[in-house]
Amino acid sequence: MLVEIYRLFCQAYEIEFTGRDERFMRSSGVDHLCARGLDYRPFYGAKFFGQKSGQSTRFWGYADIEDLGEYKNDRRFQELTEEYLSKALRNPP
Repeated sequence: MLVEIYRLFCQAYEIEFTGRDERFMRSSGVDHLCARGLDYRPFYGAKFFGQKSGQSTRFWGYADIEDLGEYKNDRRFQELTEEYLSKALRNPP
């Protein structure tokens, strides 16, 4: 699910999803998220975060450091993620 959530982040923030991103999310990304939290920089200026807290996990990020305080695309990322998780929970693999 981490790869799909990151894809949604890229879609919401208009960031290109690359093979490098997918490889990281499938390997180190999962390890980081489970151990201490995910802090991933797909390119200069953008960041994607994930933090586990008990039974829940929170994701957030930004596409440009100058947009950090404005949260321009947060709502879109939240909507896409809620839609994805709703479908995934109704139709588990």
